[in-house]
Amino acid sequence: SHAEDVLSLSLEVDRLRSQLSSTNYELSHATSQLAIYKDKNEELTIELSTVKAQLRSTQDSVSQGKSSLEEKLSLEFKLRKAAEEDAQLALELAKESNTTKEECEMWLMRSLDEIDLWKTKCAEMEGELRGVRQELGLGQQSVEIEEKNEESKTS
Repeated sequence: SHAEDVLSLSLEVDRLRSQLSSTNYELSHATSQLAIYKDKNEELTIELSTVKAQLRSTQDSVSQGKSSLEEKLSLEFKLRKAAEEDAQLALELAKESNTTKEECEMWLMRSLDEIDLWKTKCAEMEGELRGVRQELGLGQQSVEIEEKNEESKTS
């Protein structure tokens, strides 16, 4: 039974040695895998930092671009509003100008009509004056003087 115990213990020691060897192999393999994962983790951490920096830079750029576009848009709205106001003012001025033009044309026509009326009245009065002069015997001399006066007026 002592031999059986020794054999049993010997087998147990062999089995434990085999388990220890297997466990050591697994530990070695796990340690090398851990080192690989640590290296990979470090690479990914660096890459993540780089990507985060790029993202911040892009966000800053986008934010500046957005602010610039908002300012431009605000300016364009102001310019559009000013242009609309100018167009409205120009329209009102055009209407006023047209009204003023029509009033001027009306007064011009009235003035021309009045000039024609006075020309007619002057011609009638000249005719009457000739008749009166002829009746008074001034006759031909006055008519010649009047004709000279009329010629100098028209020249």
